[in-house]
Amino acid sequence: MGKLIDFKLQRSRKQIKMWAGNRGVLYEIYLSVLLYINCSLENKYSAPIDHLNTETGLKKEFRGNEELFFYTIQELIAYWDLEPSMITEDMKKDLFLHFEKVGDLCFFIQEHQSHTNS
Repeated sequence: MGKLIDFKLQRSRKQIKMWAGNRGVLYEIYLSVLLYINCSLENKYSAPIDHLNTETGLKKEFRGNEELFFYTIQELIAYWDLEPSMITEDMKKDLFLHFEKVGDLCFFIQEHQSHTNS
């Protein structure tokens, strides 16, 4: 039987690719991280790109809620079609230690995304 299509994920990909334009995969990673973080926040920003950047502290934005942050990471892993196992048990023990800032998460995705496309 064929692969189940996640229409919400497909719509997200299409929208983010449109916003990224021809700025490349790094910008697409950055946008996807900002948008998925914003979608997870209790107090969402109307224009996340104006309020979040690579230096934004994740623990503060998620108000220390590692469960919600882990869910966001899982969503980004699905978006980028990465291996869920890339988040190790050690990492799960203190996600905010491994990903202090938005840029840390972007770099992590970039690093793993480039390995899957090699």
